Amino acid sequence: QAASRSDGEGRSTEARRHDGRRTGSSADPVGGRGRAGASESDGQVEADAEPDVSPTLALRAAGETRWGGLLFLLHVVAELGIPDEVAASDVFAARSLEWVLFQVAKALLGLDERDPAALAFAGLGPDRDPPSRGEEPATETEMDGVDGLARRLEARLFERLRREPAPDRRAAAALLRETARRTATVEADPGWIDVRLSLDEVSVDVRRAGLDLDPGWLPWLGVVVRFVYE
Repeated sequence: QAASRSDGEGRSTEARRHDGRRTGSSADPVGGRGRAGASESDGQVEADAEPDVSPTLALRAAGETRWGGLLFLLHVVAELGIPDEVAASDVFAARSLEWVLFQVAKALLGLDERDPAALAFAGLGPDRDPPSRGEEPATETEMDGVDGLARRLEARLFERLRREPAPDRRAAAALLRETARRTATVEADPGWIDVRLSLDEVSVDVRRAGLDLDPGWLPWLGVVVRFVYE
C-alpha cells in the first residue's frame, strides 16, 4: 500500500473491492474461457461481457494517511468520557460530536480537513465531507473548549504509555505526535472503518497500553472500528 507523502494530508479514492470480512474472494473464471459471460458461437468467442456485480459486494472508500495512529486515541476518548461530556456541554450545544472530535483531531496534529485520519476520528469515511462543511466558523469559546479536550487527551495518552504524568504539555504533545505518526490506509463503508497498518508499525508500548486493540462497536460514533496489521 502506498503511503501519502505529504505531512498532515491524505488522499481519498473509491474502489469496488471484495470485502473479505463478509464475502470472501471472487470466483475464478470457469474452464479458463475468460470472465463470466464469455461464450462460443460458430467457433468464435464472443467479446467478454462485464461480470455481474454481486449485491454482497461493498462499495468501500479508501484513503491513505501518515497519521493512522490517531485512531488509537479513540480508546482514550472513551476512557475520559468525552462523548457524554460533549453532549452535556453548553459550550458545544450547537455542535455535533462529529464536529467536536474532528476539530480535536485537527488541533492535535494540524491535519488537513480531508485527511482520512481526521475524518475517521469523527466516525467518517474518506469520501465523506468534513463535519465543518456548511457550518458556522468556530467561536473563540468553542476553540478554547476544543483545546482543553486536546490537552486532556495528550496528558492521558502520556500516562498510559509512560505510566507517569507528563512533565509538561510539550512532552505530552511530542509523544502523541510520535504515536499518531503511522502510515495507514483507512477503508470505510457504512457503519464500519478499518485502519490498515503495516506490521512494521507495531509498538510494544502501544500494545501494552491496549491502544491498538480493536475498539469494536462505538455507539457514540455509530461505527465499528478495527485495526488491521498486515
